This record gives sequence, C-alpha cells and structure tokens, in this order.
Amino acid sequence: MLDKRNFFAKTVDHLARCLAAMKPTPWEKVQRLFDLCPQQSANGVFRLDERAQHAVVALGIYFLESGLQHKAHILPYLTLLFKSLLKSQWVFQGGIHERMPMAEKLSFILTTLLCDVAVLSEESDRKEIIAAQLEVLQRLTESITESVKASPIDQHAKEAIVDVNLPVLLGVGRAFGRFVEIDDKKPSLFSLIFPKPSPPMLEKDSKLKQSMKTIPNFRSVIPRSLSSSFGVPVIPEHSPDDPAKFAVLFIPKSLVDYSTIFFRKAGSSYASYKDERQSVKFSVAQLQIILSAAKSLLDQNVLSSLDTWTSDVRSLQGEKTWHYKSVSEILNLVMVSLLKECLYRHQELPAPFTKEVQEFVKGLFLSGQTELMRYSKRTSEVSVVCMCIFY
Repeated sequence: MLDKRNFFAKTVDHLARCLAAMKPTPWEKVQRLFDLCPQQSANGVFRLDERAQHAVVALGIYFLESGLQHKAHILPYLTLLFKSLLKSQWVFQGGIHERMPMAEKLSFILTTLLCDVAVLSEESDRKEIIAAQLEVLQRLTESITESVKASPIDQHAKEAIVDVNLPVLLGVGRAFGRFVEIDDKKPSLFSLIFPKPSPPMLEKDSKLKQSMKTIPNFRSVIPRSLSSSFGVPVIPEHSPDDPAKFAVLFIPKSLVDYSTIFFRKAGSSYASYKDERQSVKFSVAQLQIILSAAKSLLDQNVLSSLDTWTSDVRSLQGEKTWHYKSVSEILNLVMVSLLKECLYRHQELPAPFTKEVQEFVKGLFLSGQTELMRYSKRTSEVSVVCMCIFY
C-alpha cells in the first residue's frame, strides 16, 4: 500500500505525463501543475520540503516530454528556483533511512534538468542556463571558503554550511557539465532517474511469468554472504543472430535503476562516453571558473575545517542524521569528476591553462599518496599492537 508521500509523487508524475501527451497543452491546464510547485513568499524566499521536490520533478517531466512547451513560463521559474536554493527555507522531513540529504537531492535534480534543457534549447537560452549554474557554483564556493577564513564560527553558521550549503554544492557538482545529445535512441539524463512507468503486461507475458514462478528458487537456502554472486544475467551484447559475440555480466540500461544509484550512492555522478558528440562546450573563461572553484574547495585547510564542522554538527544532531562517512573524500570525488567531465572533450586549450590543470591534478595525486601512506602506517601500527596483545 502506498504511503501519502509516494501517492502524491505518483499522482503528479502521472498528471505531468498526461499533460505532456497533449500537443499543444493549454497553459490553464499546465498551471494546475505549476501551482503545486514552491512559490516565492513576499520576501523572495522559497519553502522547500519533500512535497515541493515531487512537484518540481513532475514539472520537469512535463517540460521535457512536452518538447519544452510554455518555456516562457517554466524556464525562468526553474532558473530562479535554482538560484534561490541557498536562501530558501528548508523543511527536512527525511527519516533515518534516507541515504541522501534532501538539499543535495533537489539540487542534483534541478541541475540535471537544466542541463537537459540546455541541450534542447537555442544558443541564447543555453548561455543563460550555463551562466546561472556557474553563478551558483561560485556562490556556493565563496560561502564555504569565506566561512573557513572567518573561523571560528558559531554553531548556527556551522549547521547552515553542513545542512544546506555543502549538500547543495555536492548536488550541483555531481550533475553540472553533463550534457548528452537527446534523440529517440538516447533519452535525457532526467528521464533516466525518472523513467516512464512500464506498460501493463500482456496476458501472454503474464502467463509466461506465472509459469516461471514454478521453477524452484534456491536463493533462500544460499548464505547471504554468497547470494550476491549468483543470478547475474549473461545477456548478448550484439544481435542474437551472432552467437559468437556475448558480453559476460553485461547489464543493459533498461535493467539499471538509476534513481537507486544516484539517490543512494554518495558521490555518484553521470559519466559520458568519449565517442559521444557533445554540442554544449565551455569557454576557457568558464573552465577557469570551474577550476578555481575546485582549487578553493579542495584546499586542505577547507577540507579539514569541513570535516571538523560536520563532526561537531553530527555529535549534536545524532549519528543517524548524517549521510557521509567523510566529507573531504566525497568532495574530492565530486569535484575531480566534475573537472574530468568538463575538460576531457575540450582540445587545443591554452598552454598556461593546461599547465595549471596538470599542476593541480598532480598536487591532488601527491596529497592522496600521502594520505594513503599515513593510513597504511596507522593500520600497520594497529596490527602490531593487536598481535602483541594476542600473543
């Protein structure tokens, strides 16, 4: 039985897809969905909770599946909401089983949606979307680095950084700069995490499924520690007419639950293929902004401060309310992935910029090697102590 949260989400998603099927859709009908989304208060603040997130997702589904209908109403709203994430009023309702903060989830959703819209839009709209995303990235970076410089800060400021600024930054970093060409064969990134529901099963397929249930299933008698090694499908990568070519342990996209990956795995992000054509590229000035943000955020002083602040906030809020084991590790992963996605398709970059990137990456590598050596040394010391105690 669906709970109230899932019922609302499924209802507005269904409404959005029904509206998108109408070509064209009267604005009066779309406004019913639009009015469910968070609206600015008199002082320009959005109130964001889980219900608001579901409504924004539904609006994004309609916007993309309808072919960007009513862009004049919807795109300015999405851009304004995205820019207002830092100054919004957040109402956290997630339970202890939530794997990702709501602020990170919503910023990830909005960034993904805007990236898809940028691919489908004209050059002028595309430039405005990228400019808005870079502006938010800069503001997030400055809010964190300036707080570190002003340290020590009070508990309220620490909670604002840990509960809002940092999760929003991670959500933006995991989705920004990911652009894929959208056509009939390549779905949008947004539709990967919010796919269309499967059509009803035909009677013949239903009978086949029932007959398959009669096959004995020995998974229940397999120990849990071994069960993950069983049942991995071997699916042909090429045509069934070519039995000589098979991809072992190859799982097609249709069987991958992207929402589970991106909303439950810390630091997960989209990865483009090198042979994919990409129409959206950054200028050198924009790449410099991204590199500067990464250099500022991955400074050791900033990372150590964030680890200390999150530990302080976690000790007050309780262990179960925290979603990351190490902020510095997740932030390193997210920002390095962001740099990789934004840089690797650009060729013939200026030599000074290329050298700056190489020096920065080399510094990260050496820093990581140092951390590994420290960890290895601590592990060896603990092992020696344990052996002494044992003997």
